[in-house]
Amino acid sequence: MKSYSKIMTLTVTFLSVLFLFSVTAFSSYAADDFEQEIAEFPESYKVGLRKLHEDFPNWNFQPFFTGLDWNTVINNEHNDYALVENEITARIFKSLEADDYNAAGDYFYYKDGGFVAGSRLAVEYFMDPRNFFNKSGIFQFELLNFSSLSTVAAVEAVLEGSFMSNSKIQYKDAAGKTYTDNMTYAEAIFNAGKTYNINPCFLASKILNEVGSNGSDSVSGTNSSYPGIYNFYNIGATDGAGAVERGLLWASGNGTGRTSYSRPWNTPYKSIMGGAEFLAEEYIAAGQFTGYLQRFNVNPDSDHKLYTHQYMSNLSGALTQGHSTYLSYRDMGLLSREIVFSIPVYENMSDADANGILIGAENTEQYATVTKSCEVYTGPSVDHSEYDYISKGTEVRILSKYVTDAYYYPEILAEPYWYRIAYSSSGKTLTAYIPSVNLSVKSAVYVKTGLADISLVRTDSVKNSIISSDPSMVSIVDSDTVNFLKKGTVTLYFYDSFGNFEEILFVVGDYGTYYPSGLKLDVTESTVTATIDTHSKAVSYGFSVSDSNGNFRKAVFSADNTFTLSQLKSGTAYTVYAQNCYNKYAYSKTVSQTFITKPQTVSNLRYVKSSSGSAELMWDAVENATGYEILSYN
Repeated sequence: MKSYSKIMTLTVTFLSVLFLFSVTAFSSYAADDFEQEIAEFPESYKVGLRKLHEDFPNWNFQPFFTGLDWNTVINNEHNDYALVENEITARIFKSLEADDYNAAGDYFYYKDGGFVAGSRLAVEYFMDPRNFFNKSGIFQFELLNFSSLSTVAAVEAVLEGSFMSNSKIQYKDAAGKTYTDNMTYAEAIFNAGKTYNINPCFLASKILNEVGSNGSDSVSGTNSSYPGIYNFYNIGATDGAGAVERGLLWASGNGTGRTSYSRPWNTPYKSIMGGAEFLAEEYIAAGQFTGYLQRFNVNPDSDHKLYTHQYMSNLSGALTQGHSTYLSYRDMGLLSREIVFSIPVYENMSDADANGILIGAENTEQYATVTKSCEVYTGPSVDHSEYDYISKGTEVRILSKYVTDAYYYPEILAEPYWYRIAYSSSGKTLTAYIPSVNLSVKSAVYVKTGLADISLVRTDSVKNSIISSDPSMVSIVDSDTVNFLKKGTVTLYFYDSFGNFEEILFVVGDYGTYYPSGLKLDVTESTVTATIDTHSKAVSYGFSVSDSNGNFRKAVFSADNTFTLSQLKSGTAYTVYAQNCYNKYAYSKTVSQTFITKPQTVSNLRYVKSSSGSAELMWDAVENATGYEILSYN
């Protein structure tokens, strides 16, 4: 009996272990399954996708590998058709090129309606998918096929507040006679989507994006040149003066009696249906199957040449349309359904773990002044709670920098970058978030006129946008070099598309003698000691060390002109940066020197065998060693 009892006890214990193991394996399966789903995405994509998955576990994310180099893409998309809305867009998103901006009068030239030329940074920002991994921005990547989410009610939710909301179609013919269809706009748009296999919510948001909530002359039926003609999608309405007339000409049959896509569009219904057929054939079936790809044609397998056949010039157009779709799904309670997103991936994009764009040592004591009294918040957007009200003129210390986490596109356009700051109030030190547009950096780098290597600490494959507060003060040569043209002060703004940014105030004058000199390095297997010459005007010295990818290992400001960093990896390349600091606001230009730590000492050297005139030795391999030196002694 005792033996039987022992066996039973062991058996029960074993089954319990198996049962617990099975539960553990099953409970981790869902997470592992999602990780497998996103495994092919770059690591910098996964952080945002994981956050979305936590809130919307039924959403499906698919990588769309373009195979295109990121900088090549930006070079091609930064063209005359990359526009932003002037009134609501931050200055850093507007081009300061001579053809786009009047420096003397400080105003931007209008290119099409209320739109002005976008800066290179604006192109980078709106093309980088990682900036829009939130509940609204993600919808520009939604696959645009008709699905179970497509209903008349969902379309009506998109149209809410517009001239089409809960309204039957009413129109005028060429003679001015008014007709009313026994069909609502939402029903017509739904029919168009179902007929041509397009998400009707996308069609509705595209119409609103083209003609506005109150309509336009494109859909009035009363245009003096083309009475009784309608173009709800503004197809053919290329940018510039007379755009509406060009679109209506196309809708009428191009003046040559063309009848493709049910032209002439002499009723709203024909325009809505025919335009949907055009989009299905010319865009979705042609490889531009998301709102993003219709704005930015980066599909090498598209029926159209790369960077051409792009539906709109507004850089934020796909984001805007996606936001309308999001609101519709939210109002209809559809966000918990399975939705498929196809997200572009490019080659040689900046890394999510980058430390920002820095000049020399990381300035842990960067100060700024508030330029506009405003609310400050508990996070990097107005979607967070108001924390305090800060007055113009308040001095703050910059702690860190963020790209906004706002999801409503006007907020993104107006305040894309934010600082986390520390400041004093009633004897206490407070921390909060403020838009970068409401700060003026006080910490300055003292330089001399002429060409200057501004030592952007980034990976070689990443080229950043550099914007000057005064183009007459400095010309941008490339991402590493600027030419300071005259004495004075100028702020340079350094950005990349993934939210790394820095604002540096330069004081330009006869400051060549302020530059640091005599940088010397003493390198071992795991340490580096850097020393620069003392300077009579310096109160401290800044040092930092970065690896070959531009990731900082350490940055300090010290009264000593010597700095030692340990725990470096043997046989590895690093760069030391050093600068003089003259007061809490004033810094010199940076000097730098690259070095390789010494390899580890060879260990476990042993004799194996010998033959006449030779011997065979072995030792443990040394990490990062590219060769070995062998010495023999008698």
